[in-house]
Amino acid sequence: MSRLITRTLASKKPGAIGPSLAKIFGLNDGTGELPFKQVSETHPEGKHYFTVRNQEGTNDIIIAFKLIDNTYGEYYLTDKTGVLRAAAIFENDDYHLITNEQAAEKYKAELKLFAKLAKDLPPAGTAVAGNS
Repeated sequence: MSRLITRTLASKKPGAIGPSLAKIFGLNDGTGELPFKQVSETHPEGKHYFTVRNQEGTNDIIIAFKLIDNTYGEYYLTDKTGVLRAAAIFENDDYHLITNEQAAEKYKAELKLFAKLAKDLPPAGTAVAGNS
């Protein structure tokens, strides 16, 4: 996980989590976006995201999957431990929480995908160039 965190924070692409998702995860009151850094991996079925909050004193990570047409998404809140803290899905133009038990199988699949990608990254603490 530390390799992915280091790589993501080195990204030059600014990003943000929208107010609705931030609120449903209890990260803010829903009145504004939260700055994050993000890397992604596109597959035929959709896009997978590894998103790290770039605010000092926080360790929030959101791992997500969205269909290419953005009509459906799965969002998992965790931290560097990889323990699932909360899960939500986006469908019918709205976010709603699901239980960690409901999310467990798909969350593990996302972790596995990003663990595979992390194997090709340099060790944490190594300078990383470029963007994803």
